[in-house]
Amino acid sequence: MAFIIRVEQGEDQGFHLHVAFLFNGSHVRRHFRIAELIGELWGEITHGGGHWHDSGAEWMKQGGKDEGRGTGMFQRSDVNGRHAVASLMTYLVKDKGQHLRIRPAGVRAYRTGCIR
Repeated sequence: MAFIIRVEQGEDQGFHLHVAFLFNGSHVRRHFRIAELIGELWGEITHGGGHWHDSGAEWMKQGGKDEGRGTGMFQRSDVNGRHAVASLMTYLVKDKGQHLRIRPAGVRAYRTGCIR
């Protein structure tokens, strides 16, 4: 599993995170259920004070399909799927946005990683 995290600081919301999780499709199924579990865990970690949003689930409720959205499983050879993920990830690395006005020592606004 890989992840991308962007920390932002908004005037109304204060500090908040934008996170993308990338899973190996040959090991993981039911990505919407996994998103729900991550959201539930976030609720536990923040003692109910944190909120989460799954943009992929919202897209599906509106009648969308996984294809072309950057969510769901796609094959490595699927050029459209790769481009959709890259397009979706541009939100996490955007220049315009809510930058950190106060940066605690040792905190990075953007980080990536893998968990084996």
